[in-house]
Amino acid sequence: MPIPENRTEPNDVVSIMIDACGERVKVKQPDGSYKDEIQLNNHRVWLKTHNINSNRFGRYQFLRERLESLAKEAKFHMTWQRAEVLYEQIMNLCSDYDYSMDAKSSEAISDKRNGSATLIDKINKKETTRRYVLDDALKKSAFESFIGPQASRDEAKSQ
Repeated sequence: MPIPENRTEPNDVVSIMIDACGERVKVKQPDGSYKDEIQLNNHRVWLKTHNINSNRFGRYQFLRERLESLAKEAKFHMTWQRAEVLYEQIMNLCSDYDYSMDAKSSEAISDKRNGSATLIDKINKKETTRRYVLDDALKKSAFESFIGPQASRDEAKSQ
């Protein structure tokens, strides 16, 4: 699917993702010539939309891609019957890894003060919510403790 090239500045997350995940490919024309087009790389989109908070995720994904490459190269190093079986086994393993990455990405972890939302949560969220820690709750009136001066200022700014 070609990406239109006459676009203006990216104005939302979707257009930024489309721009970041496009790659230039040569497409054969009916007359036999080749034309450069920018096409969306679905695998790159899949990787960019993961929400995994780990500094090891990039290395994990690199090793998983390397394993898939080894499966594709098996046909050069053994008979085609064995290579086909090995290819299927490794690709099934890679598929299991992909499912585990999707599962890890859809976890939502939160505690008292912090929260980690999933991609679906981020898409469904219409407005930003803020949490306030009220240290002086006992010194102020009940209404002021509940609303808080910081919340009032933020609400006035947003209007």
